[in-house]
This record gives sequence, C-alpha cells and structure tokens, in this order.
Amino acid sequence: MTIAAQPESRPRGRSRLRTALWLVAGVVALGLWVEHGGRVRLDSPASAPAAAKIRLTDPRGRAVDLAELRGQVVLLNLWAGWCGPCRAEIPRLNRLEADLGPAGLVVIGVNVEDLPPAALESLAARLGIAFTVVRPEGPLQGTFRPAGPIPQTWWIDRAGLVRASRVGLVPERAMRRACETLLREDGG
Repeated sequence: MTIAAQPESRPRGRSRLRTALWLVAGVVALGLWVEHGGRVRLDSPASAPAAAKIRLTDPRGRAVDLAELRGQVVLLNLWAGWCGPCRAEIPRLNRLEADLGPAGLVVIGVNVEDLPPAALESLAARLGIAFTVVRPEGPLQGTFRPAGPIPQTWWIDRAGLVRASRVGLVPERAMRRACETLLREDGG
C-alpha cells in the first residue's frame, strides 16, 4: 500500500497570525496616508472663488447668510447622521469651534438629509453637536455643489473667498492648521 504524499499545510495559528499582521500593517499604512496625505492646501486669495450665495436655515427657521459672516473664518461642513466619517468629524468640529471660535472661526454643519426642523434639532442634540447646524433650502450650487461623497468641507476666509475644499474625512490637525492660517490673515 502506497501512501500518497499529503500537501504541506501551514499550521492554522501561524496563518491567522500572518493575516492579522498584514491587516494591522494595512491599517497603519492607511492611517499614515490619511495623516500625511490629509493636508489642506489653501488657495491664494487671488485665485480663490467667492462663496456662492446659498440659502441655509437653522432648525428654528432662522436664515444663516454666509455674507453676514464676512470678517470671520467659516468652516462649512456637509454631513448626514447616517454617515460614519461625518460622525467621526463631529468631535473635531466641536473642538475647533470651542478653541478657535473666540478668534473668529464659525463652524457650520450643513445636513443633507432633508429632515424636518425638529428631527434635525433632535439629531444634532443626540450626536452632541455644539456648532451651528443648518439645512439647505434648495440645491447646493456654485462653489458648494457637492463633488463626491460626504463629508465635504470648505474653508471660507474673512473676505468670503473659498480658499480650500476637501472631500472625505479630514485629519483634525489639517483642519486646525488651515483654520489657524486663515485666522492669522487680515489682522486676525
């Protein structure tokens, strides 16, 4: 009787360990890419477009007009409650406004879910949002027309110029640097 040669197999534990190590390496590489590739590049004022006029309303029915915020730096963030990366940005945006609000930063979260005002107010409270939350009245257009998935973020300088925009989750350090740079401009 001949015994057929069995194919050599790796012990399961060793194979799982190797898979886990590759997974960890991939997550670390992705984290490094996001952190270092996540810089926010500010356009010069000469090449930056003016912020489009959009109609925004807070949950209490009050209009929020970007033109009335001239003289302040505005970070405008498009988000939804069902969006995981959007939820991840909420604590970052809260910290930015708390830390840099006294220097002239205004954070505005534009919810894209078409929720009734009471539902939007409830969602914002449930998620712990401390910055201004609004909903668009009509489609977002011009410089604020969505250009891909959410979250999307725009940085508007004191003169009302859109100096940067980013699609996706932005590292907090990159958000903060862009805001601080804009706040230092024009006597900020």
